[in-house]
Amino acid sequence: MSIIANSSMKVFTLDYSLPGFEALRNSQKIAVPSSTDIDAVATLAAIWKVTNDAEKIMWQAQLNEDNMRKEDQACLDQRATDQPAPSHCTFDL
Repeated sequence: MSIIANSSMKVFTLDYSLPGFEALRNSQKIAVPSSTDIDAVATLAAIWKVTNDAEKIMWQAQLNEDNMRKEDQACLDQRATDQPAPSHCTFDL
């Protein structure tokens, strides 16, 4: 799994109606000739939301994987001291 550097959990939707996004809106309107600026803004916001939702899922999966690695390492460290492993340590060396 690739490493995701920043959480998508607290990111807010961009305001695609701002002048800085005019070129992006125009390219959306070219792709769908009957669309208006309002349609383009709605489409771009929907695309952003779907992408952000996927990033949130990947972020949570990364956190889960990181936690599992930490727990596995703690089990290995415990084993290295010749002490019984905690009950959550389910693997044998």
